[in-house]
Amino acid sequence: MKLVTFRVGDEHYALPLDDVQSIERLQPIRPVPLSSRHVVGILNLRGVVMTVCDLRSILSTTMTAYSDDTRLLVAGGLGFIVDEALDVIELDPERVEPRTDAHGLITGLIQDGDNLLAMLNSATLSQAPQANPSAAV
Repeated sequence: MKLVTFRVGDEHYALPLDDVQSIERLQPIRPVPLSSRHVVGILNLRGVVMTVCDLRSILSTTMTAYSDDTRLLVAGGLGFIVDEALDVIELDPERVEPRTDAHGLITGLIQDGDNLLAMLNSATLSQAPQANPSAAV
């Protein structure tokens, strides 16, 4: 199993590589009025308008200023702002300890060296409330 690993706040997370369309540098994002609190806005990525969510808000992590390491992780047709994209790792699925949280965001935990990775549920993330792009026009 291949996983994309990334950092949000001080925590490390992973998503299955097959669920990630791309990892991009942060681009200008157009705010959308009256969006849910974790929707930052929309952007046009190579001709595709997509909603951008701040994963720090979804995961209830401390909000800090964006840095040169901040990335846009595109998964499930949405853009998710993460503090840093780390690596693509390959591991035996047996190493994933099944765990879940109350919101269904986490599907398992993985010990990777000194880091504990929480594997996120792509399906739950992609159900995050969408911005209405027509509201921004």
